[in-house]
Amino acid sequence: MKLPIDFRKKEEIDRGEKEYDRVVPDYFVAIARIMENLSTVLASGAPAVLLVGDSAPYGVYVDTPGLIAKLAKCQGFTLEEDVILRHRGQRWASNATRHNVQLAERLVLLRRD
Repeated sequence: MKLPIDFRKKEEIDRGEKEYDRVVPDYFVAIARIMENLSTVLASGAPAVLLVGDSAPYGVYVDTPGLIAKLAKCQGFTLEEDVILRHRGQRWASNATRHNVQLAERLVLLRRD
């Protein structure tokens, strides 16, 4: 399966934490497979609703809902709505090592073409 998004590998970050250069692409490959499976079982016009949040590992913003919408489009879905339900990440605002990226939990409504 050829993905419409270019995931170039970044230098590995050795902080004893998750290797996001591996986790993030694997996550989107799995999502692409889910979209492919949904496209085979949903009738034309059927909705698919996802509740997802964007992220910023090590301060690098990942527009998870936007990327999911692009993957879904390749499988015959149209993005109908992308609604911010709440902003998140404020509980760590006082952490001096935390990034300053505003994150949100979003509802993504897709429709099968």
